[in-house]
Formats: sequence, structure tokens, C-alpha cells
Amino acid sequence: MKKTILLLAVLSLLVLPTFGDSIYKWGSFHAEHSEKDYVFRMGVETRFLEGEKYYQHFEIQTDFNIYNGQFYLGVGFRTCDMEKGDSWIKEHRPMINAIYKYKGFKNRSRLTYRMRVDGNVWRFRNKASLTIVKPVYVAYEMFADYGKQLFYRNRMSVGVKIASANIFYMLETISGNTKSVLGVYFKVKF
Repeated sequence: MKKTILLLAVLSLLVLPTFGDSIYKWGSFHAEHSEKDYVFRMGVETRFLEGEKYYQHFEIQTDFNIYNGQFYLGVGFRTCDMEKGDSWIKEHRPMINAIYKYKGFKNRSRLTYRMRVDGNVWRFRNKASLTIVKPVYVAYEMFADYGKQLFYRNRMSVGVKIASANIFYMLETISGNTKSVLGVYFKVKF
């Protein structure tokens, strides 16, 4: 089963850039290990537009079970490579997560310190998701960057979680400009 999921993940990351030109494509693959008291995960995400990669990140994080599998506090680190004009820039992001889960509802708040070449900035993200009928969910995420335009980005998505795969369609609005995103997220547990 794990070999099949890994194969599907690799194939989707190869095929995803060729699916339609005007839709942004995101593909990610994560490995996760859970125990009673914590969840450890690491992963990579790649984003494409018109068949060309424009963003990639690698992340590692651990979330600690604070209360009865419903409330978690976590720490993590993400390193990002982003295309800006004709060059690529690197950004490092240490982060703190607070996650609340209850039945089909999940809320994740994240505070990130974005270490960038053109100046560091704090970012707050809050994502709420609700499973309507298994396996279908809807989600809304808002972003606030302190030191620049405060609330400038939000994401509305609908998706399907099947086994270790999550396939979603998202509308992302940044400073009034909206784009369509088709995404595939694979997770393998070890």
C-alpha cells in the first residue's frame, strides 16, 4: 500500500505541471509519524504555472498533544525557494502552530517569522476546515503580514480526502487578484 501511494505521489508531481495552462498546480508529499503525545511530519511542496515551477518549500514540524487529541501546540521550520522576476530567492520560516480539532472541524493558527533578503516580517495565518460529508471538506484561510498590507490574502477551497491523498480546488485572492489552484497532497505514515 505504501509503495502504491509513493508511486501515485511521484506520478502526480510529474503530471501535475502539464494539466491545463491557466490553472496553478500545487503538489505536495509528506511523511508523518504519530504517537499518543505528538505528531512529527516533514514534506515538500512544489507549485507550477504553465508547466513551469515557480515555488518550492521543504518543511519539518512537530505538534504536541496538549489536551485529549483535540488541542495541539507545535513548532516547525520551512525553507522556501520562490521565483521573483528573473531570479530565485530563498526564505526561511520558523513557525509556531496551535491546532484545535473537534469531530469534523479543525482550526489551525500559525505564527511565522519570514526571514527574507528584502526584510523580515511576521505572518499570522488562520485556517478553518469543516468536513461536510466524508470525504468532502471546505476550508478558509486568511493571512496577515505585519509590516506590510495587513490582510492581503485569503484562500477558499473544497476538497476530497481519500486514504492518504487529498485532492482540492482552491480560489486564492491576493490583494484583490484571484487565481484558481488545483492541488494534490499525499501523506505517508511511518
